[in-house]
Amino acid sequence: MKSKKILSSSRILLFIGIIIFIIIYHKVPFIFFQQDEWYAFGNIIDLGSKLIFHRFAVGDVNHFVPLNSFIGVTLYEIFGLNYVGYNIVDLLLHFINAFLVFAIALKINKKKSIALLSAILFVSSTSAVQLVMWPFVGLNMLTLTFALLVWFTVLGYPIGKRLYFNGLIVALLTIMALMTNEYAGGLLIFVPALTIIFTKKGRIHDAFSFLLPFLVLGLGYIIIRFNAAGNGGMILNESILSKPFLLKIIQFPLQYLGQSIFSKETFLIFTSIFRIRLELIEVVLRSISLIVGSFIVVASLISVNALKRKYPNIAKNLVIVLVFILASSLPFVLIPGEAGEFVVFAPRYLYFGMAGVAILIALLIETTFLLNKRKIVKIIGLFVVIFISFGVFGNWKHSNDLFQVGKQREDILNKIKESYFHLPDKTVFFTQSNTSYFGLPEGYRILPFQSGFGQTLLVWYQLTENFPREFFQNRFLWEITEQGYKIAGDRGFGYFRDFDLMAKTIDEKSIPADSVIAFRYDSSSQKIEDISIEVRGRLDGYLAKKKEVLMSEMGLNSSLNLKEINLLRDKNRKTFWDSKLPYMYPQSVEVILGREGKIAQIQIDSYNNKDQNEVGYKVSVEGDDGNWEEVFYAKRYPPSKDGVVNLYFEPKYTKRVKIEQVGYHAFATWVIHELRIYEKID
Repeated sequence: MKSKKILSSSRILLFIGIIIFIIIYHKVPFIFFQQDEWYAFGNIIDLGSKLIFHRFAVGDVNHFVPLNSFIGVTLYEIFGLNYVGYNIVDLLLHFINAFLVFAIALKINKKKSIALLSAILFVSSTSAVQLVMWPFVGLNMLTLTFALLVWFTVLGYPIGKRLYFNGLIVALLTIMALMTNEYAGGLLIFVPALTIIFTKKGRIHDAFSFLLPFLVLGLGYIIIRFNAAGNGGMILNESILSKPFLLKIIQFPLQYLGQSIFSKETFLIFTSIFRIRLELIEVVLRSISLIVGSFIVVASLISVNALKRKYPNIAKNLVIVLVFILASSLPFVLIPGEAGEFVVFAPRYLYFGMAGVAILIALLIETTFLLNKRKIVKIIGLFVVIFISFGVFGNWKHSNDLFQVGKQREDILNKIKESYFHLPDKTVFFTQSNTSYFGLPEGYRILPFQSGFGQTLLVWYQLTENFPREFFQNRFLWEITEQGYKIAGDRGFGYFRDFDLMAKTIDEKSIPADSVIAFRYDSSSQKIEDISIEVRGRLDGYLAKKKEVLMSEMGLNSSLNLKEINLLRDKNRKTFWDSKLPYMYPQSVEVILGREGKIAQIQIDSYNNKDQNEVGYKVSVEGDDGNWEEVFYAKRYPPSKDGVVNLYFEPKYTKRVKIEQVGYHAFATWVIHELRIYEKID
């Protein structure tokens, strides 16, 4: 009867696990590239198969992961920019890791229900968001696959007969894990600890025989990794023995364990409920994770002490799981300098240790059953339900958010490539956006991409354009705010958001104006519009020889406060025309020229009025037929630091110019201190 009950609970848990996996990950195959992928693709395009041992070849082993690089290069050859392929590989790796967590938990306590619970806890954890849901970056999950295979293999050691062979398998799997990602560095401690704990009395020789291949290969890896060639490697020095380092050895493992259970993603849900200020999040999370981690360690050690006589194997496995989790944090302790001073672990760092956390929680539940602590069982059971619920909700929300953002980015890139499938030999991309993203200052109005849009375009066009490798070197156009132009052979490529900088570069490099490809992005409608013709006209206006038209010869009109309109041409920066109405409402200024002129530029001076940071402009000129022609449009086009904004456009013969304010501010009024008009000199 009891076995039927256990079998029934196992089936229920299996069903729950499948449902959770589907809920969380059903959109993951269709999530577009996020950020680091573009840089990785750029490196592959630049170096090809040389990327595998590139760092070692140049004497830099600070991040030596040749197996990861080999797999990345291979998959790029197979999938190219087909993100669905990478996502399916990621999901497959995540599923394999969940199965290995199940297999290890089952081998430890022989109960399917506990093993399935471990797998469910692992699958629902938010630690997977950056790996499973970031195409290509998810290859880092493979390091955990190798690590779990190591764990599973060593568990068979006590009854194994082929000691040298099994030891060699473990050693090779460990090296493969380290060569995939250095998160696996804790295995160098975990494997000997696991072996020693499960070695029977009087069988020390067997333990040594088993560990010999591991010790030899592990020592070789350490020599390569820390005794670096040249100046690029990490060198052990006296700072490792300093007080901050010793403090990190104690602090990081506990915070790592605590954040594996109570991650930043989970914590952010609480902050929205309790309205904790953003600047306090890391401070509070640091303290909470330290407390939670310490509590779990103490609870585990108390459980070990209570179990060691009657259930010695479970007690040993609790110790081993704890060692696995704490050892998983040690690679981050060795990060030198400011990079190693973080207090909040990114989800991708927690993924490795979460495999152990999932097994540990399930084992603690099993322990409370064995010790007949029913009240504790209820408390832990409630915690598990909350943990899984928060994880499912957090992962589901994250996958949906990434799917929406990814679709938005893919639509932008597809629109650009559909409009310009082939590029000129000298190409300059220009984008105009009305907002900033990702916490950037408002002056950096970019498209919704988390890395440099210039390099993103290079990678996106590479298969059809076959750009020179030089375009992918030295992080060209990789940084999120970077702009610039580079020439390699007979090809030229540039990307700009700053019109004046682009115009200056085009003038200096003698780049044809028809090489400019320009798009305008509206964040509210999430639409991208081809404005290449308009921007090429702006270039004509910028590069043309011009002279100022005397404002005294002009007539002025305005939709608001016509009484004070002359203040914008009185040659005094300290006086100004004020619309007297917030510029969330339509408002305009019209200039009536005394004669027909070929107008090419308008300069608007807002002086020191900081509220003009949301202004935008539409400029129209009247044709001979009396109709208005739009020559300039920008939903947001605030002035520079000196308070001046220059609006360039294709020189047009006209007698009337209309300047409409199209920005948005709920309180500030539109202010112009000085207005100047420039015409082209033929």
